[in-house]
Amino acid sequence: MKSSPQPLETFYPQLACDSHVEAALKIELGVRTADILTKMKAGQPLEADASVVSDLMNNLLQNDSIEVETFYGSGSEGCFPISLWALGAVTFIRAIEFDDIGYFGSTPAARSHAEDEYEAYGPFVDDPDEEDDDADEESEDD
Repeated sequence: MKSSPQPLETFYPQLACDSHVEAALKIELGVRTADILTKMKAGQPLEADASVVSDLMNNLLQNDSIEVETFYGSGSEGCFPISLWALGAVTFIRAIEFDDIGYFGSTPAARSHAEDEYEAYGPFVDDPDEEDDDADEESEDD
């Protein structure tokens, strides 16, 4: 079954347990942080703070995530990277020339969705240089 991206709010309980998220909330929201983290962990509505928290979470994910996996698709201009980025339990997909796709609760779920989404650009390779080396060896054998 194809994995599907989920709304970011789905992952608030997991994000609320991340020390990086807590530190960012403290900087942005100060004394209200404890109450907001409690609501996030419980999956409760954030009411008046919802848009501020949403913007902050999106900003953290876009700017403070780490690249956890990259594989390559083949386009008209050659190979292009399809990267999986994560912050805590949240993973999203980033591919050059395409909009980011997210959010997923695991790297395998994101990888599965990326392979389905970019299927037309397969077969995928983990290292485009190895693919070039294989093509060079084949042409030398001719």
